[in-house]
Amino acid sequence: MSDQGTDTPAKGRRLTRIVLILSLAVNVIVIGMFAGHLIQGEPSGGSAANQIRWIIKLVPEARRDDTRAHFREIRDDVRAAYMQRGDHLTAIAAAIKSEPFSAEVLEAAMQTRRDGGIARQELVQQHLVSLLESFSDAERAEFAKNLEGFLERLRERSGG
Repeated sequence: MSDQGTDTPAKGRRLTRIVLILSLAVNVIVIGMFAGHLIQGEPSGGSAANQIRWIIKLVPEARRDDTRAHFREIRDDVRAAYMQRGDHLTAIAAAIKSEPFSAEVLEAAMQTRRDGGIARQELVQQHLVSLLESFSDAERAEFAKNLEGFLERLRERSGG
């Protein structure tokens, strides 16, 4: 009877510890994603698909169909890179749960996730630059004016 009494509290502590670690991991991931979006100043979501949607909204009306077609060229690459996010988060969770815990393994998993985000962002940025190269001076000026208006609205909403 004393064996059962000692096993149950130990199992309860172990389960509590696992739940606590998982909860902390989720909190770290959510806070990291939120902080990343704030630091980068991205539109809501910050994903490459959201960036492309915002670019389409900012281009002159007459160029929106061309812009959609231009970004359609990288749609599969963007989706594939985005789908890797789940694998990256799984690796982060595994690193957090590993025993013995290794900060180096966790940092490497988090760096891989950051690198994936940067790669998606660079892909969109390269296509934006090539798109703007094809615009006339007047079209680029209109894009810049729309972007400035968007940024002003962001500042007003954030109170800054």
